[in-house]
Amino acid sequence: MKFSMNPVQTGSLCAIFAAFLFSTKAIFIKQAYALSPLVDATTLMVLRMGSALPFFILICWLNRHHNQDIRIKDWLILVFAGLLGYYFASWLDFVGLMFISASLERIILFLYPTLTVLASSLIYRQKLNAKTWFAIFLSYGGTVLVMLQEGKIAPSQGNLWIGCSAVFASAIAFAAYLLLTPHLIKKFGSWNFNGLAL
Repeated sequence: MKFSMNPVQTGSLCAIFAAFLFSTKAIFIKQAYALSPLVDATTLMVLRMGSALPFFILICWLNRHHNQDIRIKDWLILVFAGLLGYYFASWLDFVGLMFISASLERIILFLYPTLTVLASSLIYRQKLNAKTWFAIFLSYGGTVLVMLQEGKIAPSQGNLWIGCSAVFASAIAFAAYLLLTPHLIKKFGSWNFNGLAL
């Protein structure tokens, strides 16, 4: 019996695997901060991006293509999306992790799908159903409960709010990036877009 997956199943598995890897990032960042107290968010970002740059260049080289439909406007949007989604959102996340735990950071950052849904409903004027509103309410309600719990054990309430605010701003930036990507992926292709944006 031959096993095969349709594009939806393949895409779903890729998304689950990506979410798993995305979740482990905070653990490594917290470990880096613990091992070297002098390292700040900007230094860690430079080290991360510098070490990954050869792989991004390789991705771009292997997936290059010449599409006549790509205009300067598309390149400008791609640069903006890359700065927003891969630099600014990551930097805010790294800053937030200087003040809060990796578990709280993950919960706040993973609110980005709710932000994408809310923004999409406003942009495309689509009415959200009761199930969607209930899911959003549960997401934010659970996040507030975890924040209150961490606030009881956190050494400084001010640092907790700075960290939570930075990570939530990161989630907003990442949600905005996701809203920009469908058009760009169609223009550049998924591999090429990711390599160029990164």
